[in-house]
Amino acid sequence: MSGRAGALRAAMKEGEDVTAKELENRVHELEAALLAAEAKASEQNIALLALLEVAIALNDAATPDEVLDTVSAASRTAGATAGQLWWVAEDADGTPSEVTLAAEWRWPESGAVGGGAKVATAPPSRSLWAQEPDEPTFIDDVCADGRLDPVECEEIEAQGVRAWALLPLGFLGRWQGLLAFSWSETRPFSNQERSYYRSLIAVASGAVANRRLLDTMEHTIEVRTHELAEKLEIISRQREAIAELSTPVLEIWEDILALPVMGMLDTRRSADIMDTLLAAIVAKRAKCVILDVTGVEIMDTKTADYLLRIARACGLLGSRCVLTGLRPAVAQTLVEIDADLSELRTLGNLREGLRDSLEYLGQLRRTRRSASA
Repeated sequence: MSGRAGALRAAMKEGEDVTAKELENRVHELEAALLAAEAKASEQNIALLALLEVAIALNDAATPDEVLDTVSAASRTAGATAGQLWWVAEDADGTPSEVTLAAEWRWPESGAVGGGAKVATAPPSRSLWAQEPDEPTFIDDVCADGRLDPVECEEIEAQGVRAWALLPLGFLGRWQGLLAFSWSETRPFSNQERSYYRSLIAVASGAVANRRLLDTMEHTIEVRTHELAEKLEIISRQREAIAELSTPVLEIWEDILALPVMGMLDTRRSADIMDTLLAAIVAKRAKCVILDVTGVEIMDTKTADYLLRIARACGLLGSRCVLTGLRPAVAQTLVEIDADLSELRTLGNLREGLRDSLEYLGQLRRTRRSASA
């Protein structure tokens, strides 16, 4: 049954005693109402689809600029000349305390302006949007709005703003951000636009909360990583300092170096000792090295092997190596485990090692003089 026939039938059921002309007018009114209802339903469906597209696209928004671009489509279509996304921090009592620009776009300027850029944009007065969370504020004409004093009106107009849509964003009872869309000309906001922006608040609040949470986590990770790197650098420097202190190479006589070894010898420490000692032999052109192990209370086959490796490396650089300071208990242990130190010349203490090295150097000089003669 057509809309016209249905309207006529409805009028007849009312039992009204009307003329044919009045009945015709009544039918036209009902048809117009029906068309208006269909148009409104169609507009609502279009708005719902647009909001659904925004909600889906927000899942892929990875930066504040992308979040702002995603929620700005309808405003740009409606002729908005600027849009901003602000982060809102709150006090302990839940009152907005600080507003920071996260992203901004302007038309006809191309592209978005990140929050780190120097822009002349000032945040909207909190008196306009902070009173009712999740409730948008619409200003058709900033110069005619009674909520703004003349000074505020001039400042806002200087930014090229004549109309504003301010959308406060909250999530789980906490302030998250503020969306601000502005127009350079005055404009009345229709009921449909007001309804759309109210729905946009619900769609955007969760996405903004997630974005801020991710930003906070990324910042925390960056700070912690930097702190960890600094601590590792300090540990590395301390390790180097300890290594230098634990492997002191002493030049006790011309051409004679002494290295007191204390504590346990492991692979890492033996490598450090070897590197330090060999570098000192080359730098000092030493002919003799005394390894004093008075400070070593425990020695096993691995420790003995490390000492032999160090002695062999010294020999390859032309330096004679002697071992001094073996404790009786250590010597007994080496015998029990059958550790072979036969390649090393061993002496009782550092004094004997120095005397032996001096005798060796004297003999070396005499041999050289005889050869030259």
